[in-house]
Amino acid sequence: MIDFRYHLVSIVAIFLALAVGIVLGSTVLNAPLVASTEKVTAQLRANNNDLHSQLNDLQTRGEAGDTAKERSLDSPARAAAARAPSCPRLWDWPTSPG
Repeated sequence: MIDFRYHLVSIVAIFLALAVGIVLGSTVLNAPLVASTEKVTAQLRANNNDLHSQLNDLQTRGEAGDTAKERSLDSPARAAAARAPSCPRLWDWPTSPG
């Protein structure tokens, strides 16, 4: 059977380790953790800003392409040619000869 003294020593050791962990986690390790987190946050913000600018550029290009397409489809003949399929669809082909 386990002696009460060993049981008491193990419980004290557990609470001492818990207290040391809380002190180290809140004081000693706090500064490097905060610095690392701020660095990662700054990198993510810069990356996000770059992606937003790329998205805005692409949207502007797309809008310019849409207006160019609208100008090219001014005539009814060009609009009809643009809507016409460039090759026959498979289901339009005759299935039996003749």
